[in-house]
Order: sequence, then structure tokens, then C-alpha cells
Amino acid sequence: MVKAIVGANWGDEGKGKITDMLAEESDIIVRFQGGSNAGHTIINDYGKFALHIHNNPVKSVDNGEDQTVFGFYRDLIIAKINDEPHCYHKEVIQHLFSAIFCEMMGQLHKEMEAAGNTEGSKEGIKQVNYILRKFMELLSKDKGMHRSVSYFANELCYTPKHFSKVIKQACGRTPLDLINETTVEHIKYRLKRSEKSIKEIAEEFNFPNQSFFGKYVEAHLGTSPANYRNRKEE
Repeated sequence: MVKAIVGANWGDEGKGKITDMLAEESDIIVRFQGGSNAGHTIINDYGKFALHIHNNPVKSVDNGEDQTVFGFYRDLIIAKINDEPHCYHKEVIQHLFSAIFCEMMGQLHKEMEAAGNTEGSKEGIKQVNYILRKFMELLSKDKGMHRSVSYFANELCYTPKHFSKVIKQACGRTPLDLINETTVEHIKYRLKRSEKSIKEIAEEFNFPNQSFFGKYVEAHLGTSPANYRNRKEE
């Protein structure tokens, strides 16, 4: 006999904990949910699927190729569940569920690609602008403490490649340009307004040492931190 649990709710709430407890003794676990306030987002090499699933909670398979493919999986899974068990019976059913889940994700990916390639797609524009806004909010709060694209991409749950592409699409500039621009403005302010030593300011911005700080400032301002600090305001 194969034991399966299908959980529509899980997480910190009571129903979720019950689902988690029962799942420990089940052969097959099927639970998938996404929402605007949920942390159950799927992130993989194809991107982030939370908003797409939230806006498209029902996947129709009532016609065409989709019906044939998913109908095949349905019939096969039912047949295997009712089949006489053998030593690999559980593994067969587990892999069938994995396969149908991959098919679902493949269909979602195709839909997202189609939506992304549609010029003037309102949902696509909304999502791109949303990501840019969240990035700018993070930059503002960060105040130059982190200077890598991967840090901000990770904070927003995207791959650096996808994140860079979206930001470039949204504003015409790379994330690294915006990160450096923001960092330099904070450094300039601290050099002019703070009474701390250059070494202390370097530590304040998480540079490994004063030498790295000096090279960064010279690369972006064309002069050393000390020269910039001593230069008179124009």
C-alpha cells in the first residue's frame, strides 16, 4: 500500500504543522501553494514563479496537447496505484509524481516566456517595475555596505543573471552601476561630513582594509580619499 498526503496548507500555522507531522510517515507528499504573502515561492534556473502562480492559480488542461499529456499521466498514476505492488512500487509512483510536477513547471515556464515576449505586456511591466522598486529600497537602506550584484539578487530571491537582466530592462542601467553610484555618494558624504579617520570610514563601509577602500574611491572619484576630503567644495 502507498500512503500519500496532499497538503493545501503548511508553515507556522496549526494546519501546516499537522501536515508536516503526517508527511514524515508518508510515501508521497503533494503540497504546493503560492500567494502574495506566502514564502512558498519556487525559484530555479528559469526564474521566480510566485507572482505568476498567484495571478494564474488555475492551470487549464481541457484541450489540445496539455490534455493528452496530463491525461496520460493521470491514467498511468491511477493504474500504478491500483497495480499489484512490487519491490519498486513506491519508487515508481514517486517518480511519476515528480514527472507530472516537472511537466507543470514546464508549462508554466512556457507561459511566462510567452508573456515576457509580448510587447507591452502589462503584467510583465508591473513585475519589472516592482523588482526595480524593491531593489532601490534595499539600496537606500543598505547605505553602501554591500557592493555586489549577487548580494542584492539573493536578498530579492533571484539569480544574479536574471536580476541584472530585469534591472537593465527596467531602467536602462546595470545593477552594478546603481550600486556603485549609491555607494560613492554615501562615501563622499562621510568623507566630507564625518570626523572619523579614513581607516574608520573604510571599516564603516565593510571594506577589508584601508588600501581596498582607497583603490575603490580612486577608481570612482579619480582621487584618493584624503585628497577628496581636503579638497575645497566647488
